Amino acid sequence: MGNNNSHDRHNRSTANNNNNSNSSNTNNNDHLSSSGDHNQQQQHLHQHTGSALIPNHSEFLQFLHKASFQEINEWLLKFKRSLYSNNVTIDDFLKGIDIVFYLDLDFKKAKDYYFNLSKPIFCSKVWGAKTMFYRCKTCALSPNSSICFDCFKAGPHEKEGHDFMMSFASYGGSCDCGSLDSWKKSGFCVNHVHPEVDLDPTVNMNAQNHFTTHLVTRHLLLILLEITRPDFINRNKMAYRYEFKKNEIFEYSVKIIKWLKEVIEVGRSIAHVVSEELCYQKLDTQERQSLDNILPLPYTKADETNQQFEYPIPLEFQPPLESILYLSNTELQSQYLMMFLFLLCEHSFKFGFSQTYIKVYEYLCQKESIDIIFRFSPQVFSVASISEKFSFVKSGNGFLQCIFNSLFKHFVRSPLTNQLSLDKHHVGIISDLKTILQHGSIAHYSILGNRDILHKYVTLLNLVQGGDSVTRRTISHVEYEDHDWVNFFQVDTELKEVSQILINSITDKDSLESLIELVKFVSGYLIIEEDLQDLELYYNTPVTKKDLFKCQKSVSIFLPFQRFYGLLIHKIKKLYPNQPLKEIIPTGFKLGALVYPLILAQVFMHQVNSTYWVRNDDINLKKKIYVYSLFCLEIDLSIIQLLSCIIDVNEFIIFSSKEFGAKLPVVLEDLHESDYHHRYNHFLKYIIQIFQERYCFMDPDSLTKYVLVQILCSKPKPHSRIESIMGYLDRESKYEHILKLISDEQPPSGDNPATYKMKSEYWKYFNIYYPLYSPYILDDPLQSFFEYKKNSNLPYPESLPLPPLFIMEGIEKECNSDSDLFNFLKFVNSDYLQYMCTSILNQFINYVPTSEIGCGINDALYFIVLSTLCIKRPPTDDNNDIEWEILDTPLNSMSNHFDPIKCILQTFRFPTKMEGVTTHNSTLGLLMVMYNQAKKENIHIDKLGYIEFCLEKLSSYHPSILERIQSKCPAFKQTTTDNKSAASKLSDAKKRQAEIMAKFAQQQTKFLENISDEDEDESYYDTSSKTNTPGFKSPALPMTPTTGSSTPLGKQLENDPMDISAQSPNAGCNFKNAKDTFIQNLCSQNCVLCFEGSQNDRNPLSLIAFEQFSKLISYSKNSFINRYHKDLEKYLLNSTHTGFPSKKEFIDSLNYQSSLHIRSCGHYIHKKCYDTYFFKVGSQATTEYDHYHSSRREFLCPLCRRVANIILPAFVEQKNIPPPPPIPIKPTNSVIYPTWLDFMKKRFKDLDASNVESTTSRNTKFFVELFETVTQVNNTVQQSLLLFDGFSPLVYIQIICKNIEFLELASRPLNSFENSYNMNSNNNLINNNNNDATTTTTTTTTTTTTTNSNNHYKKNFPITNDLFSRDIHTIQTLFHLITNINSVSMNTKSKEKIVDVIRGKSESLLSIDPFSLFITMNSILEQPTTDDSEVIKNLVLEIFVIQFYLTIIYLENDITKKQMKTISAIFQQNITESTISNNLSKLETSIQPFIRCLCISFHCLYSTPNTLTKEDLIDKELLYSTLKIQSIESLVSKALKNPLLNQWLAQLESKKYEPYFIVNFTRPKFIKLPNTFEEVFVGYSKECQECKTKPENSAVCLLCDTLVCIKANCCTKHGISEAYRHTLRCGSLKMGFFLETKSPRIDIIRDYRKSIYHNSYLDQYGEADPLLERGKTLIRNDNNLQELWNCWISHSIEDRFLSTSTLTARVL
Repeated sequence: MGNNNSHDRHNRSTANNNNNSNSSNTNNNDHLSSSGDHNQQQQHLHQHTGSALIPNHSEFLQFLHKASFQEINEWLLKFKRSLYSNNVTIDDFLKGIDIVFYLDLDFKKAKDYYFNLSKPIFCSKVWGAKTMFYRCKTCALSPNSSICFDCFKAGPHEKEGHDFMMSFASYGGSCDCGSLDSWKKSGFCVNHVHPEVDLDPTVNMNAQNHFTTHLVTRHLLLILLEITRPDFINRNKMAYRYEFKKNEIFEYSVKIIKWLKEVIEVGRSIAHVVSEELCYQKLDTQERQSLDNILPLPYTKADETNQQFEYPIPLEFQPPLESILYLSNTELQSQYLMMFLFLLCEHSFKFGFSQTYIKVYEYLCQKESIDIIFRFSPQVFSVASISEKFSFVKSGNGFLQCIFNSLFKHFVRSPLTNQLSLDKHHVGIISDLKTILQHGSIAHYSILGNRDILHKYVTLLNLVQGGDSVTRRTISHVEYEDHDWVNFFQVDTELKEVSQILINSITDKDSLESLIELVKFVSGYLIIEEDLQDLELYYNTPVTKKDLFKCQKSVSIFLPFQRFYGLLIHKIKKLYPNQPLKEIIPTGFKLGALVYPLILAQVFMHQVNSTYWVRNDDINLKKKIYVYSLFCLEIDLSIIQLLSCIIDVNEFIIFSSKEFGAKLPVVLEDLHESDYHHRYNHFLKYIIQIFQERYCFMDPDSLTKYVLVQILCSKPKPHSRIESIMGYLDRESKYEHILKLISDEQPPSGDNPATYKMKSEYWKYFNIYYPLYSPYILDDPLQSFFEYKKNSNLPYPESLPLPPLFIMEGIEKECNSDSDLFNFLKFVNSDYLQYMCTSILNQFINYVPTSEIGCGINDALYFIVLSTLCIKRPPTDDNNDIEWEILDTPLNSMSNHFDPIKCILQTFRFPTKMEGVTTHNSTLGLLMVMYNQAKKENIHIDKLGYIEFCLEKLSSYHPSILERIQSKCPAFKQTTTDNKSAASKLSDAKKRQAEIMAKFAQQQTKFLENISDEDEDESYYDTSSKTNTPGFKSPALPMTPTTGSSTPLGKQLENDPMDISAQSPNAGCNFKNAKDTFIQNLCSQNCVLCFEGSQNDRNPLSLIAFEQFSKLISYSKNSFINRYHKDLEKYLLNSTHTGFPSKKEFIDSLNYQSSLHIRSCGHYIHKKCYDTYFFKVGSQATTEYDHYHSSRREFLCPLCRRVANIILPAFVEQKNIPPPPPIPIKPTNSVIYPTWLDFMKKRFKDLDASNVESTTSRNTKFFVELFETVTQVNNTVQQSLLLFDGFSPLVYIQIICKNIEFLELASRPLNSFENSYNMNSNNNLINNNNNDATTTTTTTTTTTTTTNSNNHYKKNFPITNDLFSRDIHTIQTLFHLITNINSVSMNTKSKEKIVDVIRGKSESLLSIDPFSLFITMNSILEQPTTDDSEVIKNLVLEIFVIQFYLTIIYLENDITKKQMKTISAIFQQNITESTISNNLSKLETSIQPFIRCLCISFHCLYSTPNTLTKEDLIDKELLYSTLKIQSIESLVSKALKNPLLNQWLAQLESKKYEPYFIVNFTRPKFIKLPNTFEEVFVGYSKECQECKTKPENSAVCLLCDTLVCIKANCCTKHGISEAYRHTLRCGSLKMGFFLETKSPRIDIIRDYRKSIYHNSYLDQYGEADPLLERGKTLIRNDNNLQELWNCWISHSIEDRFLSTSTLTARVL
């Protein structure tokens, strides 16, 4: 019966739980009204389940306000039944549920009501994978606590300098801001202020609202559980049920969960209701809950407060949370995950959730659902109050028991090898164990308060022990790439940290007896290796029979039990230092079994580092050993050191030497074991490392300083490298202040980040036996050490370093200590070890070992040095004489002195190579032999420091030893510096320093006296407008390929006979002289392949160059017009050509703004050499990793390796063209124009006559063919992208013109805005209205270097001196080449047409670019005279002025097409004195780029030496004097009086053309970028305009701020990426800059080539973080963005980024 009632209630419940709304206020009496009987109410109800909320819903609402709880529940049950019968859709069902839930039709009003009941005090923002969040160690209460980007920015973390880092979620999480469980109150952001008392969020909720929210939620949860459990419906015989299909079950479930997710975000009150319904209990927000007092859920039991209403859910669904977590559908899991993460921000839900989590944890720990654990466990286990409640349980299953049980259940062993197999779910479970044990009380309880938990933990350690067991092979290759290795390593590392957490929870409040009992308990779990079951005696010591290197046994570096045991003993000894170690460890405990695996791991590590285990160049094993060294080596050495203090010294050393294979007698040359000669080196290094290890004895700061020295001693290192190593060694260590103390920061430069270089005084801490130094790694530190000694003038600069100072100073103190912790120092007393060192020295001197390092000689000497440090000096009386008679008696084997001084002095009998012959010697004697050899024969230089140190120490021990040393070593002198006082040493040092400084001051004074005043006053520029700076000298300018001169143009103009402005009009043909000089310089060039300079018209010497299409000028001009002069846009219909104008379009050919940019590398190659070279290059297959595309005619210059795709023939045939007769009128007179034009026709005929006989076409034909081929190859992507419709003479001329304009654009100095790149404040890069053409100045711009670590570099011009020089040289070659081409291809008729245009008889002259006209006229004349150049120059200047004022008229009068017919009259009307005077300043600004272009042209055409500099182009007086411009006023006056002006205006009217508009455009800028990359990451999380989705990987165009998809197929069409297609639409055709939004790098696209630039956002140390791994704040670096912008503006992307490019741009 009860089951039926439950079933009926369940049916009514499930119909009311799937609405899509939030919170609202519904307790208004206005809604209450009388209603009919129950049947009428039900009838109304069914009318309100449609899709539209119509006004009659108000009647139903009145019923809900007046109805009893039972009546509402009955209605919900019937409504649910209609859903199950398929009479209502899930969407309509949820719409009906909305009304019941909110009790209002105004949902917004209702939501406001619920929101105001209890305003949110938590952020509760939930995120998924790959979402950015922050951790703050200053504010977090657990290592897993995190906050979102918004809360971080609104909090105190950055302002107060907290220890924070940025990170990215692997699985997901939620923001802890506002949660007292996870975050300190002082770290809350301004939006989440926590109240003093957190009341129940539903305490003020209206009773009717409280009931409906609970009941609707309960019904919806039941529906969710019932439809996902068909067996429940069948078992309860629901006859009305509808057979749900699988897709319907999923659809209904998803919509119900989404509805619940939306309502919980309305307000805390609703979230609290849903939490209680999920947990099926009353939850308390004030942390008064306990497991002993679980309050029942409201409306589940009848009482007076709820109208005797009860509606419990079936027992098998109690609590609903448990059933939901058991759902196995991964898509449903992803839906409810976010909802639960949101609710888990509330402490009350964590309590209820934890009760269920214990039950389902084991199920969720499966591989398939482990990701859920990664999301939920940190939310629960990180909270101390929750974890303690569920860990300190008297009986039953607590958190700890649950974790261990789950872990043991999921361990699986291989049926073949019986080895444990681990996966990421094991790592996740152990990570949970570490999280919960981070609470000190729980850790202490686990290790001392609950033996069952400790038993499980130690059992776990033994299970993982030896998981990576490996055996060396001699025949086949060892398979090191075990897929379980990474998982085992992660587990081992996690267990090491868990062990440290458990042991650190022990304090001095714990009694010694309890700790000894703890050790005894743990000791019982020691597993004894099989190798220790069968031992043999070696020097009376039991040792193993098998050999690791001979493949007789396995080894493992995963030893968690040994580390736990060793660290535990260390901790107890630290707490109770007076307690003997032997009394801490149980009697009868086999220490050998404990230390054996650790020794074996050391043998393995040394053998791998010496490449004994690495075969076929496989270095993976070495990498694993290095990782082991970082994480565990020092701990393992410390544990061995500790255990060696308990074991007998000789037994420990003999046992260890057997495992290393370092047996006695010492044999360094064994034919049977020749590949094993490093055994003594390995063993002695191992002993020395144990002897010097101070990991457990040093305070944290001293240990950090010691480690940092070892990191920095090789070479300066960036901060990321230091941080990485320190993070591995100790994740919690604070090292920044020590890093600043021991090193000097070297600021970043260029692409190189800031580095840290160790100060010289800290070399005293350098330790060549530092555990992390492998033989390969040690090379760099040793070389740096030798350089330091040499630079510091220290004795024996080639000698190996002595032990670190702190070791040497500490040994004497430790030797006198009574603590048994330093028993390891008795290693020096070992007769076995001392005899081994003596034998090594003897064999090294008397034999020729196979490897000096491998034989262990340096290690033996180093150990002897350590031995001398431990020698205690005897009292200086006669009764302490050395027993020389005994010591001089030779022994056949090791002695039994157990005294280092006696072992060193003892003489031994050693066999020699001669049978039956022996030699007698001691360690002292061998040291003296080596000392004499070093002094006399100059050998053993690297060991001399060791030898002399040992002799010095031994001589100070006893006078008889000193006497013996001096008798055998006459060169030895005992120093007495040790007896000097510290004050005396300091006084001597100061005296030497004063002498050095005095000598330096004398040298400096002498140097300053020799400097002349003239040198100091010499300035870089010599113009009257420049300010002379004393002491500023002129740097040498770079030499170009055609000249050796470096004299600035401004200096040359004073007395240069070739200066065109200084000569009379008819003084001669400067162009001819310049051409002759060009030819003469060409004769000095050689081919880069054959190294010969000879050439002819069939095999010309050609300039290697790279051509690329560029729309930089048109892009700059059009974007400027679009921004500032929109009135001109309607006249510029043809301003954005895609294809180059056809041959027939005369005006367009000269006005076209885009062209080919051509730049040479400065090297030459013969045509035939090029053909041969390119044939070989073209035969090579091109891959995407190549830098160039041979199929597109690209190749690399054989000399400089720059990319090229064309060669420019430089062979020029000198023609005998008779000079033209002089013009009778001065060229400066404007009346000359008609006369000069009349002269042109005869000139053209003469030129044609000379061209008939010319053979110039031979050496230019192949260039034309190659030029057209390259252009076509570069544009075969699709037909619509063809850039050239054809080539005509004017097209070639236009290429010269635009290359000069490109150079002028790049040579403009950076204006005040562009200079902001280089300021300390990283100003943004965009949207400045200042005209960069106005920066023409008469003073030299100086370069300033700032000290800011992120903005340290400054430029004043986008183009470099090298590029400027190469461009000038390229333009000169192009002009001569194209002039030759046009002399053949351009007939007299075509040339006369240009003359007619100037006369005003053909096309409209005022519609033509004046600079294009200037280049055209100079080109068609072939060898223009000085008069010609003067006339053409004056003509184009006057045309420019007229066009400027026409532009003003068009802008001010809005000229229509009809008015264009009367433009002459309009011009005359508007050109008044006021118009002229008011616009003079604008004209002066606008004409500057034009004047600079003319000066560049004059230099390339008429100047013989290559003397032009960038600085010359910003000298106004120099520019005006070069062009002989007196003033802007005089220029305007001449222009308006031009005799041809009326004809030009008339032609403008008749042709109905627009004039060529003079627009003083600025260079384009990059978009405004945020200051930090975090803002980019968050701010650009928006939709792609093409696919309308939020792409996982996107990038933003730096030119237009458009977001595009990258690394995805959604927007890829025909194999072409969206980014590449965008470059075709964006202003800079085929050139794109895209900043990735999920990685701080810029993708640079050039047609098919792509490069990646990582330096746009750098951290405070100037380092890039492309993968966002380090968590540092990345700040926009203006200097690097400036450099990138400079490369773009100067067309030098390939020069800068070619080596890092790939051919993958189109498929980005």
